Amino acid sequence: MIENQYVRSSLRRVRKRLRASLHKAREVPPASLRKARELFPYPRVWAVISATRRPSASITGRHTALVRPEGLAFSGTGDLMVVSNSDGNTVTIYSRGDELQGFFHGEPCGMLTDAIKLNFVHDVALSPCGKMLAVAAREDHSVSIFMRSKTQPNTFEAKPAWTIRGVASRLRFPAGVSFHPGGECLAVTNRQNSGITLFRIRRERDGCSIDFVPFQTISESDLLPLGLAAPHGVTFSPDGAFLMATHKRFYKTRNPDGAYLNYLDRLDRGEITLGDLANAFINAAEYRQRFGP
Repeated sequence: MIENQYVRSSLRRVRKRLRASLHKAREVPPASLRKARELFPYPRVWAVISATRRPSASITGRHTALVRPEGLAFSGTGDLMVVSNSDGNTVTIYSRGDELQGFFHGEPCGMLTDAIKLNFVHDVALSPCGKMLAVAAREDHSVSIFMRSKTQPNTFEAKPAWTIRGVASRLRFPAGVSFHPGGECLAVTNRQNSGITLFRIRRERDGCSIDFVPFQTISESDLLPLGLAAPHGVTFSPDGAFLMATHKRFYKTRNPDGAYLNYLDRLDRGEITLGDLANAFINAAEYRQRFGP
């Protein structure tokens, strides 16, 4: 009996403190709340996310048309999922089949195919409005923009509206692509020389246009002092204030001799060490061909 009374009294104290805290929170003037949001714009804990050990659904098998998938992107509304297939030179599009649980159909609702402009397509990104699909083709040294089909909303036009390529674009083995959340620009990571290139997206009365020359280039020479080389993945923060990039330390091109010459030149300039050169060789395709994985 005494223990139960102690528990009830503890609960009463907790409730009293909660009521007092809520009462004080209601008395905080709006100006103070605005100031607090300015000082702490991002909450420390937004949500607790957990995942099961096994996937709820898997997209696998011949009917999926997946051939060495590399990049993946969801539309803003979550109605489409787009996957880049590096070995098939294709982009497959999947629609959501279950509105309640969010599962996607295993068979694609659309497919983009182009042996040149989708040559080793490495990454995909959907614009915030969901109308534009950016595709980075590594071996074509290009980024193509496909527009969403007006007659078939679950897919995109077969031919790109724009293709960014050429010397002026500074695209060199593009590996990652990302739209700014505000739709202002497009960021591309390049595996060789150019680092990160950013292209302006201009809004016009009848739509938009894209500059084929980057307005900013974060070059490889800018990244090397930071211990970064050959940037790979790229994404903007939700508010667009930060640009984040991942990198692999060494190039993996289909021309190992060219890569070795590049590394020897950098070795002579003192930019890398012999250890870096050895690791580059170990990570190259030629090493695996000669000595196995």
